[in-house]
Amino acid sequence: MSHDLVAVRMVEAFDGHDLVASAPSLDGKWLSVLLRAAALPRHRLHGRGSDDATRKTAESIMLRALPPAH
Repeated sequence: MSHDLVAVRMVEAFDGHDLVASAPSLDGKWLSVLLRAAALPRHRLHGRGSDDATRKTAESIMLRALPPAH
């Protein structure tokens, strides 16, 4: 599959969503290379670290489980 098609399909599937990666700086570098090679803006897709995603998910679960603050 050509890199252009891979990039376009990724943008179609993931546009508007954060991509979660265990090594966001390394994965972000290669994502930028892929997007630029396909003549797409390199910031079209956004990534964040899996530690950040795990923390935000845990906070959300805990906030729903705790009684409201007075």
